[in-house]
Amino acid sequence: MTEHQGASYEPGGPVAKSTVLLSPTQEATAEAAKTLFADTLTAGRDYCKFMVPVAAGEIPTYLALAKFVGIAAISGPNPSTLYVLAVIPAVLFVLSALAFVWGVLPKVFGSWDVVSVKQSGTPSQNDKKGQPTETIDTPEGTDSLYRTVARSRWVVSRVGTGLFITANLAAIFVLVYALIY
Repeated sequence: MTEHQGASYEPGGPVAKSTVLLSPTQEATAEAAKTLFADTLTAGRDYCKFMVPVAAGEIPTYLALAKFVGIAAISGPNPSTLYVLAVIPAVLFVLSALAFVWGVLPKVFGSWDVVSVKQSGTPSQNDKKGQPTETIDTPEGTDSLYRTVARSRWVVSRVGTGLFITANLAAIFVLVYALIY
């Protein structure tokens, strides 16, 4: 073991290649980047977490409105078509809620797999499927995991929001159609 500026190192162990002193501005920028990194992931998760009960709560609301409007008593030109159309908004609300659950718990639905991202080792290691994995103890591995999670939450929140808006528009259409006939 050799001593170097108060730190001991094993031969062949990790060695700092360069030491750079950061100015206060650079330190503040680095701290802001870390905060932005953490906040970006939590903002997407919080949005999905908020929207799960909202989307799920729309199902009984829609069904209560449909019953109030009297969809069951419709005798218009083609009542069986209206009955089929009446189910579509409820199904879209369920799919929307599931999409938001996927955003909160992406591991459950397999959008990214934390188990395959090793916490230690070399990037040449393979996971159970024989695919190369990255480590989260390297900047590249951390960046890769961040991008995967952020992209997954971005896509899922957009899909969930799209389904939610479509379900609301379909519900309005069905309820107005039921009022007309």
